[in-house]
Amino acid sequence: MDKDILESIGRETGASLSRIKAEEEIVSSLKDKEVLLSEIHHRVKNNMQIISSLLNLQTIFTSDENIRQVIRESQGRVRSMALVHEHLYQKHTLSQVDLASYMEGLLTELIRGYQSPKREIVLDLDVEDMELNLDTIIPLGLILNELVTNSLKYAFEYRLRGLLSIKIKKTDDGYCMDVKDDGVGLPPEIDMENITTLGLMLVQNLTQQNEGVVQLVPDEGGPL
Repeated sequence: MDKDILESIGRETGASLSRIKAEEEIVSSLKDKEVLLSEIHHRVKNNMQIISSLLNLQTIFTSDENIRQVIRESQGRVRSMALVHEHLYQKHTLSQVDLASYMEGLLTELIRGYQSPKREIVLDLDVEDMELNLDTIIPLGLILNELVTNSLKYAFEYRLRGLLSIKIKKTDDGYCMDVKDDGVGLPPEIDMENITTLGLMLVQNLTQQNEGVVQLVPDEGGPL
């Protein structure tokens, strides 16, 4: 075989081996980064659970029920964020969270905290199939946590059963989340332009940060 042809084949073979090695190194590097990112989500989740546990311990040292309630609500906010990192840790993509699965876990935990033998809360959950990134799912989870907590605290007093309905769908402009209950209805004095409670302030601020709008529709609930 001609010497020039042999040299050409040798160069091509060497170039192919170099490309294969480079590709293997890239794949290995990506796997290392995925493992590292997974570990970060896992540690963030664990740290948030530690914070939640510390808040829970703090309730032991106060007999003021108002303070205890504030601490419990703070625990709920921490848990809503920890749950995001738990889902990301369990997912292979490490960047997208299945909305329906996340909401079901969050709402089940919230309802369990307010459920009692004397009261049953029925959940009607209707969520379109979608996955959201970290920047979207965390504020959405915090907003949902505040709205649902308010319903569970105030809507079903002195009632044996209550209906909590939550729907999320895609729209031309983004997303629409509808949270309803069949409870006593919102107080007429609530004004989203002049908010005095931390929970609704969070809802308003997080919604505005995500270029959204909050609409309150007061309506007296009825028996389920």
